[in-house]
Amino acid sequence: MHSQAVQNFSNHILLYLFAALFFAPCSYAQSISVIALEYPPYLTEKEPEYGIAYDKLAQAFTHSPVSINAQFLSPARAHNRVDKGQWCLSFFPPISPNKDHVLVPLFKETIELKLFRLAEPEVFLGNELSGKVVAQLRMQMPKGVVKEFVDAGATLLLVDTLEQGVNLLLKNRVDYVYGDMNAIYYATEKIGFPTALIQDSALVFRRFPIGVWVNKQCKDSNFVLAQLKRQGYRPLSDLNALMPKS
Repeated sequence: MHSQAVQNFSNHILLYLFAALFFAPCSYAQSISVIALEYPPYLTEKEPEYGIAYDKLAQAFTHSPVSINAQFLSPARAHNRVDKGQWCLSFFPPISPNKDHVLVPLFKETIELKLFRLAEPEVFLGNELSGKVVAQLRMQMPKGVVKEFVDAGATLLLVDTLEQGVNLLLKNRVDYVYGDMNAIYYATEKIGFPTALIQDSALVFRRFPIGVWVNKQCKDSNFVLAQLKRQGYRPLSDLNALMPKS
């Protein structure tokens, strides 16, 4: 009887150690939210994978104990959340990045921001701005290249989606739409308009990596950065090139 009791006690100890090893709470969150906003095809709540940028990020954590949760916000709410530092991951950029903000590109390609108009036979440089109306997403701040448009004599018309901007272009209510080719073509196809009838400017006004921002003030940031590094994603070493001109 004594040996049986000892054996039972030993079994209980082993079970306890097994449970402690495998079911003890982790030092990092089981789910981490990333701030996102509608900018298809990169980010969209209307597709199962939430867009190609979110899908790329989520896949980087597939074989980790952490899942990524998309939190779609309006541009105003996204800006407010990021500005207050209440975030860990965000596709919405900090307006003034600092040493606590890390940008991790998810694609080799960059976003090229141009002007788009209804196609004409002549080459479209994109520097003909005086008296023109430019449809512009609310998510982009009214400084940098956008300020350059206004200084050159253009009028801005803020829209919530690029589909709205393209619709206004087709109705001749704006002269140009400001965006990148993938997003403009996605919007054009969504409304059933031939992309061949849209012409992009020769000038590229800005180039941005397609990536996610990490807030180093977040307790999970070290784990996030380490996991992204394991998957082959490296932080951008120099953020100065991303700073808009004042």
